[in-house]
Amino acid sequence: MVDENSKVEFSAQDGLIEIRYFDTPDDERCRSWKMPKTVAEEVIAWRKKFNKSERKKFPVKEKTRICEFNMATDKYINIREFDSMGGYKMTGWSWPIVVMEKLIDWSRDK
Repeated sequence: MVDENSKVEFSAQDGLIEIRYFDTPDDERCRSWKMPKTVAEEVIAWRKKFNKSERKKFPVKEKTRICEFNMATDKYINIREFDSMGGYKMTGWSWPIVVMEKLIDWSRDK
């Protein structure tokens, strides 16, 4: 599900990906996040696996090696990264699902 009324921009440098989300293409203000490339790769792999899954019942709460994914509906996703001891890091990300879909497209185009 991709929201055509929004705009998402990505830029990568120094092991981080900066993501900017605009509610409409004409917006001057945006929400932005920075994420390590390793986490972005984990997000992409998880989403591809989730899209192939036959059982997509909400709420979704799944853990991978380095992240936890929570989705109450198909509109937003919450992502938490684990530290080396398996606990949560201080930062996390809460995105409209369109950001994740555009991240997958962006990674293919790079």
